[in-house]
Amino acid sequence: MTKCVIRLKTKTTMPSARSSTNVNGAISPEIAVHRLIRGRLRRLGATLFIVALIALSAFRTYAEARQPAETASLEVSVRTKERLPLAGARVYAQPTNRPAKGRLASVETDPSGIAKLTDLEPGLYRVSAFKEDAGYPDPFFAFYTKPGNDTETVQARPNETVKVAVTLGDPAGRLTVDVLDAATEESLVSEAALIISQRDEPSRSITLRAGDLSILVPSNVPLTLKLTCNTYEEWTYQDPTTGLHELTIAPGTGLRLTVRLQRVPKQRDDSHRHRARIQPDAGHDRVRRSFGSDL
Repeated sequence: MTKCVIRLKTKTTMPSARSSTNVNGAISPEIAVHRLIRGRLRRLGATLFIVALIALSAFRTYAEARQPAETASLEVSVRTKERLPLAGARVYAQPTNRPAKGRLASVETDPSGIAKLTDLEPGLYRVSAFKEDAGYPDPFFAFYTKPGNDTETVQARPNETVKVAVTLGDPAGRLTVDVLDAATEESLVSEAALIISQRDEPSRSITLRAGDLSILVPSNVPLTLKLTCNTYEEWTYQDPTTGLHELTIAPGTGLRLTVRLQRVPKQRDDSHRHRARIQPDAGHDRVRRSFGSDL
């Protein structure tokens, strides 16, 4: 009789590093340490990657800042209507295709009427010039805007010097107003307000207060004048010869007006204030004069 012997081999499975538990279902210390180290290495790698990105961005910013920016220059020639160079005029360039950054730089013309504006950002500029003590106000203010305004538009190109010619028109006139109490002859200049407007463009106006009632005004432009003062009747200019409510001053001349205001009667409501009567000897006096550099 033949004996048949069957041998069974039992294979014991040991927990590997990939196993999360041992035979009893608990995490072994070796695996816990492995997971901890692997997690920390991952966080360290992510942190190093972010730091590298920040450093690279900062380096690019620094490198761009170190590179010289493209700039433009303008050489401006300022001439009077008679084509004479105007020394001592203020010249500035205002960008027209973008907002201005900070205060506009201005340069004074030399004895030959030349001014150089440098380190400008390339673009389109409106170039203006003014010299108030010679009768040329700043055309930046709308009150002085009129046909043939004293400005030029130019394209400033990178790394180039563009030449610009600005020819000024007729010089302005100067208007000075003295305000007196009609009864006492006391000065009311410190209390009065003078409103000057272009007749054909009323929005182009200016108001003078605080005792300074002397100003350059556009020449050969019809103007309207109005004076207000607390407890006094409102006054508007009326030409004593033509009767028109407008005033025109010739280029390079000055006009001085003496206005006498009437008090509003106490029994009259202020809301019904009307224009003061203008009399040749009591309403206002006119004194014209010419000026050169004495504006």
